[in-house]
Amino acid sequence: MKKVRCCILCKHFSFDEGSPGYSEYTPGTDWSMSCLKNHWSMSGSYISEEDYRKNILMAETCKDAEEKKIVK
Repeated sequence: MKKVRCCILCKHFSFDEGSPGYSEYTPGTDWSMSCLKNHWSMSGSYISEEDYRKNILMAETCKDAEEKKIVK
């Protein structure tokens, strides 16, 4: 099985979990993810499953992809 390169494992991946709303007048913010090299960005409910997969798998061909050391 081929090892898949994925943006989530790249050191240029950024994730913001958003924030809850405080009241009906101050709504929270949606989550967002982005590439710190500006190859893609996405947030909340404004992304299709197809585009989500395409963005996350961009590391397969990205010249800027660098593996991040993950502490388990």
